[in-house]
Amino acid sequence: MKKLLIYKDDQDFVIERVNQFNHSFQRKFISEQGLIEGLQSYELVMDEYELEVAEDLWALVVGAVNGLDEAGQKENLNGNRCGICNHDVPISETQLLRQESGGTFTSYHIRCESQTKNIKPCEDCGQHRLLCDECKE
Repeated sequence: MKKLLIYKDDQDFVIERVNQFNHSFQRKFISEQGLIEGLQSYELVMDEYELEVAEDLWALVVGAVNGLDEAGQKENLNGNRCGICNHDVPISETQLLRQESGGTFTSYHIRCESQTKNIKPCEDCGQHRLLCDECKE
């Protein structure tokens, strides 16, 4: 699967695109606004990529992709649950995100990453989860 790696390198923000042949291409930005605009260029094809985001940029990236304001970011980050084990995922442990059809993201613990390849969307809500908060207890 193709990946987008998003991190900060020295003073630059970096979007590194890794294709299916494991070749990578970097785009560097000098500001957060530049990074957000760079992410917007992937808007139509975002579901083709696995996102790996540095923990210090996680809130910015998720907020930018979901188009959230400050209050929305904080609300979205609280109660974030792993799509595999359904336990809370602190921002510091989130390294893998999958964008859902509605534009939201499902988070996964690093330790659960190997199980994400076989996960199918929930039959009730369509999210890529083994256990859904709203559908299953």
